[in-house]
Amino acid sequence: MGNKLLSEIAKAVNGTLRGEDLSVKDIKPLNIACEEDLSFVLDKTNNELACFSKAGAFLCYKGFETTKPVIEVDSPKLALSKVINIFYPISYREPLIHKSSVISENAWISDKAYVGPYCVIEEGAVIEDNVELVAFVYIGRETKIGKGTRIFPFVSIREKCKIGENCVIQAGAMIGNDGFGYATDSYGHHTWIPQIGGVSIGDEVDIGSNTTIDRGSFVDTVIKDNVKIDNLVQIGHNCTIEKSVILVSMVGLSGSVHVKENAVLAGQVGVKDHITIGKGATILAKSGLMKDVPDGVTVMGYPARPYVDFFKERILIERLPEIERRIKKLEEKIESLKDQNNNE
Repeated sequence: MGNKLLSEIAKAVNGTLRGEDLSVKDIKPLNIACEEDLSFVLDKTNNELACFSKAGAFLCYKGFETTKPVIEVDSPKLALSKVINIFYPISYREPLIHKSSVISENAWISDKAYVGPYCVIEEGAVIEDNVELVAFVYIGRETKIGKGTRIFPFVSIREKCKIGENCVIQAGAMIGNDGFGYATDSYGHHTWIPQIGGVSIGDEVDIGSNTTIDRGSFVDTVIKDNVKIDNLVQIGHNCTIEKSVILVSMVGLSGSVHVKENAVLAGQVGVKDHITIGKGATILAKSGLMKDVPDGVTVMGYPARPYVDFFKERILIERLPEIERRIKKLEEKIESLKDQNNNE
């Protein structure tokens, strides 16, 4: 990792350099940065901390005031992600097929791929250029892994799944296990319905640790491009997740849920089966979704409803003790008036 000129960084993030064109050696947070480092001020809440920072320069929002050199950008958080990649670029492992891995003779593996220790690759699987299977990864038969995808230890991707290019699948994720489908007879006996679909995942999809994505019952469960999935998320069979959706930790989607583009589901959201969540909708944390959500709407609560209505209800609930006292006083006054009338 070599030093970088501020002017080079500004050009890379489409920013504007104000002040001296210093050479910086690293990107660090405000509280630990030194004079040779570039730090970052994402918004006005960081202003006070920036005043005491020893950083030599700042990546910042437009209008931030300081005597030190700055790179001004429209979106500091987005620019920060690019700067981190400048100082810490992704480095792919050298091509290798480790001798401890078990690979079918009928699998196809690019000579530019890395297959680490104790991986299993079944018949008909395809592993494309610059794929990394770090270690202990299972790839089922006729499953395809697209270029540049990195898969970390103890990931299982079962048969007839498709993973796009430049995806990241974190340790312990399970893709393509059987969906939860049963038929129950009049005696209450449950019979499993075979799940014969697959899972189709687009490009630049990130999947967190211990997330599970079930295969479809007849057609594929579909995750489209640029979807970001946190740890411990459950996606049921036949779900469709459209482009650039964010699913935060412990979200649970029942079968056949349709989540449209750019929707955000915060932590611990539970979603009933066969529901549609509209484009750009936001489901706030710990909500239970029982019906469709229109485009662009924010909901929360259990059952989930528009967040304005939720907070109105919360305010009323917090006022209940006061309301109860007032009702009791009114009841006492009414009783007093009744007694007065009876005495007259």
